[in-house]
Amino acid sequence: DAVFELDLRLQYCMALPRHLMLSVMLPAVTEARVTGDYQPGGGDQWAYGYTSLLHVALKLRPFKDNFWSSDLEQPDCHYKEKHQCIEPNSDIQAIVSAFSTGPVAPSDKINFINSTRVYRTVNAGGVVLSPSQPFMVVDKALTMLTPGAWWREAEDMPQWYSASTYLTLGAGSGSSGMAYWQYVFAAGMPAAVEYTHSDYKRGGGDIYDNSQPLVAIKTYARINTAAVSTFYVADAAADVVGTQFGPDTPIEMESRGWYAMSQPYELWLIAPVYNKFAFLGELGKYVSVSDKRISNVTITDQGYDISVFAVRTERVELAFYDVAAHQVVPVPCNVVRRVQCRTSTGKLDCACA
Repeated sequence: DAVFELDLRLQYCMALPRHLMLSVMLPAVTEARVTGDYQPGGGDQWAYGYTSLLHVALKLRPFKDNFWSSDLEQPDCHYKEKHQCIEPNSDIQAIVSAFSTGPVAPSDKINFINSTRVYRTVNAGGVVLSPSQPFMVVDKALTMLTPGAWWREAEDMPQWYSASTYLTLGAGSGSSGMAYWQYVFAAGMPAAVEYTHSDYKRGGGDIYDNSQPLVAIKTYARINTAAVSTFYVADAAADVVGTQFGPDTPIEMESRGWYAMSQPYELWLIAPVYNKFAFLGELGKYVSVSDKRISNVTITDQGYDISVFAVRTERVELAFYDVAAHQVVPVPCNVVRRVQCRTSTGKLDCACA
């Protein structure tokens, strides 16, 4: 009560289920850690998609704990007796942190932080660009578990998550109410899997529209761990080809195998298509469409009108996917509060204000 009266907020650390349940009576408790203690050197500490189910049900924001953002060796660390002083999966650590909806907490040694990787999680003012709902295990992954096992390590459990960003559609939009962008993440899967239209439908809840055309874009990935091939869509947007996503066209996810070091992973964005264009948001960020960056989208027969949150002088590069041309179209803006894009001519013509 004292914390709430002082207008402060409280985070639980490694709480038991009974503590989490009690939080519904304590409005000052807004988040809770969902993992064990972080230690570099590989491992499964980041894998929280199962425990986050309870946190979301109780309206608590999950927190992944801190992580090393750099994949360089950080000498003389106090983990060196048991672990290497290196984080081989810093991208995974940063991605699951950004998608937790809780704090993002890089904890590298001084002068070792990877600012490029950290900046993919926040805006220029340090606001975390998170989704509306955090990573939670995909329902289908639960059917892949071995029945009757009381305890298992993360490598025995499919780490296959989804998260969503919900945005209000402005007055005058051809579709009313809300639209949503879904993210699908997999790492170290026991086998190749398909993410289907019915899996997507469950994430949409009441706002799901069966007639809505969709496109899927792989935004970040590391698939081949023998000859590491890391892919960032923001660095290769011109070469990206989106995939039509529908009842007969699932996403093929191939991040198979679990390794102590350099775990394979992939992150996909599923975006709604309006007027033959799909708004992809800011591909330079892990959560490219965040309600912390985009406050409102109005969609008419003429095109898109997008309201943007940006820090003064911040450069924001949004992107669309042109379904007809099969290509990503960047929209760079140096100072932006609003982006208006005409699509009625079949081409994208945007102005930043």
